[in-house]
Parts: sequence; structure tokens; C-alpha cells
Amino acid sequence: MPSPSVDTVVQRLGFTTSRTVEGRTSIADLFPRTKRCGVYVLEFRTGEVYGGQAVDVTRRFAQHLKTHKDVTKIYFQQVGKTRLDAVEEGVIKTLQEKGLKTRNITFSSTIQGETDLDVVMPPDVQKRFEEDVSFNDATGQRTEDADLRRRLAPRYEPFQLRPQAQESLRVLRAYMPRCVPAFIRTELSFWSLSLPPRPPHVHLRLNVGWQEVLTVYEPEPGTPWCSFHVAASPLGLFGKGRAVWKKFATAKQVDLSTHTYEPGGPDQLNLELPVDEALALVKDGDFQRAARLLNLRLMRKSATPYGKFHCFALADQVLGKAGK
Repeated sequence: MPSPSVDTVVQRLGFTTSRTVEGRTSIADLFPRTKRCGVYVLEFRTGEVYGGQAVDVTRRFAQHLKTHKDVTKIYFQQVGKTRLDAVEEGVIKTLQEKGLKTRNITFSSTIQGETDLDVVMPPDVQKRFEEDVSFNDATGQRTEDADLRRRLAPRYEPFQLRPQAQESLRVLRAYMPRCVPAFIRTELSFWSLSLPPRPPHVHLRLNVGWQEVLTVYEPEPGTPWCSFHVAASPLGLFGKGRAVWKKFATAKQVDLSTHTYEPGGPDQLNLELPVDEALALVKDGDFQRAARLLNLRLMRKSATPYGKFHCFALADQVLGKAGK
């Protein structure tokens, strides 16, 4: 089914003012000074769109022209300052859910163009990883940081003494090659494994880019669970009311929710289940497609800022036996 036109989507969002601006260097004459605060959508020659907010839309438009030379149209609606954030987020999410390609990074699931990940994992290999779950890119050498290794090594011993620590490790060993792009070469720069210093509740976290995608935690003492964030669209849940997917809904003790983190965008789903049941889920092909897509998008958006918390001692136990 073809995506609706930009005009159709934007008008349904309540935008009543649209202007053709191709070739312009300023739009100051189009918007009176007292009516410039609001939310806007830019349309480009490529058919892509960009949603944003501005206290003064004419100034913001001039800023966009420095990096976007192909703007053809602007849609605008007045919004009070206190509502700018909420309205902007809703507009961007709707643009994407309706199938329009966006140039936004914040609130968006995807990113277009060249990225830092391309240097580590060429685009053709990324595409193969996304489309072929039988393909695991395990080539290359691990990154090393002797000082970071030394500083965070003491956190591993308390973790390995926890009940079901080995079960958590088995889940990670299965997850990394199946779900994380170029998991050997992207360590530390694009993903990190962290162990809280005093973990009464959270056992460990795997962060990809700016977001956690796998967390082992205890909702109640002595009952560790795994929480996974994956893309919803490969499971047929994105843009369709997020109806519960029968395959996971009927599985034993699997909780599904629409909880999302901003970096991963709206195309996201959260699955939680006991650690001792998580291994079977990680080995499921449909789950892998959903996890691969979100992780790839997160890496394309950004390197991870959480590398400073990366526990090499934990990663050693995972990567040395990955795939088991």
C-alpha cells in the first residue's frame, strides 16, 4: 500500500498554512512577527520531510538553509511556547508512522545518509545483516582500553556470584552475534555492557548507541527478568495500533508493552520475561529481525556515550563464548 502524500498527512495534523519556498533565502515576509512561534514541517525535493519547532520560524528556516539546500515547501501552525515540545514530538512520530521518510534524528526511528558506522561496517554488510538472520558478522578485532578494564574489573565478581548469573551470560552469548551489528568491531564505540556498582535491582545493561536494549533486573528479590527493546515493524505492530502479536502474546510469561526510549524512535516494542525463558526467545528468527533492525538504527544514529561504563571482564565472558 503506497504511503500517503505529504500534503495529506500534514493537513490531517492540523497544518493549515503551507508555502512554496524553493529558491528563497528568507521567509520573513510570509510570517508576521507576532505569529512566528510554532511547529513546522519542511518538505524537500527528495520527498523527505523534517518536523521541528521554533519560537521564530523565519530565523529557524534560515538556519536550515545552511545544511538543507533542497527545501521546497514549509507547513506551519502556531503553537504556544509551553506546548512546543509535545506537539513537535507528536508531529514527527506521525510523519514516520504514516510512512514518510524523515530527516529528523531526535524522535525518529531511522537516519538517512552516511554515518560513522559505515566506516566500521560497510552499508552493504549492514543491509545483509538486517535482511539475513543466518548472517552473523563476527570478524575483526576487539577494542582494548587497559585503564577502563582495570577500573571496572571489581564489578564483575559480585555479579558472577548472583543466582542465575550464568543464565544471564547464556542469554548475552546468544544475543550478541545474532542481534548486534559487527559485534566484535563495534564494542565500546557503539555498544557497551555495564554492571551497576551497587545493584539491588538492575543486574546488567547492554546499551546500543544512546539506548539500553537489553536489561537484566529483579522486579522482585530472587526473580531476575530480561527486558528487551526491539523494532515493532518486523513483527507487524508498527502503525497498526500495536495490537499484541499472537506468537509472543501466547508464550509463557512474556509481557509486551509500548514503552519506548527517545533514541530508538516510535518504531519500538518492549518485551519482558524471566531470564530462564529468555534464551529461547533470543534464538527465535522473528525476534532477531526485530532486534537487529533497532540495534542497527541506533548505531547509525550515534556512537554510544556509555563506553566509559563498559565492563571488559563481563564482555570477555560473553564474546569468548558468543553464539553458544
